[in-house]
Amino acid sequence: MNIQVFYDSGRIDEFDVDRFTLSQPFDGNNMLTNFEVRFDNLETESLWLQAHFYDIRAEYRQDAPPDETPVARRMRGWRFLLVDKTEISHVSKIVVNKEIVAWRVGPDLINGIKFRAQEQACFNNDTASSINSKAVAVHDYLANADPFLAADEEALCQTFGYTRRAYEQACIAEACQPTKPEKPEKKLAATGTPQKLEPLETKESEEDEGDSWLENLPTTTDEHNGWDDDEFDYDDYNEGAGDDR
Repeated sequence: MNIQVFYDSGRIDEFDVDRFTLSQPFDGNNMLTNFEVRFDNLETESLWLQAHFYDIRAEYRQDAPPDETPVARRMRGWRFLLVDKTEISHVSKIVVNKEIVAWRVGPDLINGIKFRAQEQACFNNDTASSINSKAVAVHDYLANADPFLAADEEALCQTFGYTRRAYEQACIAEACQPTKPEKPEKKLAATGTPQKLEPLETKESEEDEGDSWLENLPTTTDEHNGWDDDEFDYDDYNEGAGDDR
């Protein structure tokens, strides 16, 4: 087990039970070692690491019935002072085996074990979020799930490891988050790539098309069905038309 204690002064204490220790530090035949980091007493006492062991002496086997597995005896070992009570207020965070188990919010040291348990059970989001936003989300979830618990704000905050004061500070910090401008939605084609937007045709472009059509029309000087306006005699044509009638 590896324990790191970070202080607000920049000091770091590291405790490693795997280095510079005897292979058999306990009396008797130790088969299993039990380590306890006493976070449960952190509010009223110093932070202690307790190490106990399970003894497997031969006489313990003789006491067990033939058809039962003998029980090893849990023996009290030693306890080790990690953080004195007078220094608790200067601890910024505590890491056990590379996992943060306690961190400071204002004057309070948060019980990360309780918080992580509630976070994993209640919080759900597809995007990463800050610890403050998660605290607000877990608080609101528990309040909606249990109206009776919601009536007691202090008890509600204690459920996920926060004090009421620490939760209020988390709300204040979360309210300071900058608002992100909304991005316009872009429609995608079937291929998943943005559609190419064609330029809108304006009235001017329509007029230009109309002008080009007029330019292709024949003028009065052009030939119509092989006739020339200068050589055509309209009087003869009209007289001939009258005779037909």
